[in-house]
Amino acid sequence: MKKLTTLLTALIVLVGANAQTNVNLKLNHYWNGEVFNYGQNYTDHDGRAVSITRVQYYLSDFDLTHDGAQSTNLPNMYVLASGNITDYSLGTATLTNLESIDFDLGIDNATNHLDPSVYTAPNPLALQNPSMHWGWTAGYRFLVIEGKVDSDDDGTPDKSFQFHVTADDSYLTPVTAINTSGTENGTDLDINVDVNIADWVYNVNLITAGLNHGVYAVNGSVMNNTNTYTVFNANIGLSIVNSPKLKHNIYFDCTQAYAPTIFYKIPSAKSVKLTITDISGKVVILENEMSNTGNYFIKKELKTGTYIASFETETGTVINEKFIVQQ
Repeated sequence: MKKLTTLLTALIVLVGANAQTNVNLKLNHYWNGEVFNYGQNYTDHDGRAVSITRVQYYLSDFDLTHDGAQSTNLPNMYVLASGNITDYSLGTATLTNLESIDFDLGIDNATNHLDPSVYTAPNPLALQNPSMHWGWTAGYRFLVIEGKVDSDDDGTPDKSFQFHVTADDSYLTPVTAINTSGTENGTDLDINVDVNIADWVYNVNLITAGLNHGVYAVNGSVMNNTNTYTVFNANIGLSIVNSPKLKHNIYFDCTQAYAPTIFYKIPSAKSVKLTITDISGKVVILENEMSNTGNYFIKKELKTGTYIASFETETGTVINEKFIVQQ
């Protein structure tokens, strides 16, 4: 009986040592210590008012250091991150104690020049709306930041700027040794990483920046800022004194006027139902069981006019936001 008990104990230890852990990456987006939301006014490094309307970027080549400097690579794992979305799955790994995480900002050279049409949603390498690709075989957009800055000192952001870092493999930027043990939650390991979006455009004159799509010196500066000013940090529990607890944030990107993208975040909900109606009350779009955060691209061309986007939570709460389509 003693031998049987010893054997069972050994088997339990062996199974536990080889147990698979669900690894979750949580990207907490900030602007210099304030919780980031689309359409909200912040200040840049020169004290000017700035409003960010789009932040998206690719992360790849994840390496986990754990259990006494052992290294586990997560092959073929790509994350398309957005400024309004926190949670991303990195699949499973065998580990007990996490020590640090490394990754690349951008897409590895081999994958960068493959045809994106061979992938299907929800694969992050599939074709996206708004686009995150420069056209086969040029490559992916590694990082996209769009917004407006106050150019006349009246406190209102009015001049557009855009950084689309793309079409050059040299822009691939390693982010190494973010020291964190993560947070265990049953069989899940949550890795919290703070992302300070403001650091990407630190020491960049947003008034004169203009629209930068492709290979530009300023795009190189933005990517270099990733490590120079440490955009990515282990979650350090920032005290956000200037930002009240977020109830919801809904932002309409009308760059493509006939079919805007809706960036939304409703933390109080587990899932939402989206209904879009025209001004007469006619339902033009209905989506059930959507995530509580996401980027919803309207795939249907809308006529010029006023529309209401209604987000209904599982508790019956309805959040209505108006947007205007102008062609």
